[in-house]
Amino acid sequence: MLTILFSSSCGTHWDPLVSFKPLFFGLDETNISPKAIDALAEAKHDFALARKGRPPHFARLIGDDSTIGAKCYQGRGYRLTIFINGSRNRVGQKIEMESEITGSAPYLYDESFEQSN
Repeated sequence: MLTILFSSSCGTHWDPLVSFKPLFFGLDETNISPKAIDALAEAKHDFALARKGRPPHFARLIGDDSTIGAKCYQGRGYRLTIFINGSRNRVGQKIEMESEITGSAPYLYDESFEQSN
C-alpha cells in the first residue's frame, strides 16, 4: 500500500519523511521543461538537506554573512539561503527559483522565521 502511495505523485515531488504535502507548495511543475527537470531535482535535494541542517550538495557557496547568520548558495537556476541564528535570530531556509526552472515567473519558497529570545 505504501509503495502505491509514494509512487503516485504524478509529477509533484512529495517528501514522505517531512509531510504528505508537496515539497514546494504552489509550484506548478507542469510547466517545467524537460531541460529543467534535473535542475529542479537538484534544488529539491539541496532544500531537503538544508531542512536537515546540512549544507547543499549541488549548489556552491556564494555568500556568508555571519552577522545575520546567513549562507547563500547558487545552484543551476536557483538560489538557496540558509539562516542559522545570527543577530536577528532568523532560522530556516528559503529558495528562489529562476524562470529557467519554473517555465514562467520566478518562484520563492520561504521556511525561515524569526525566533524570539
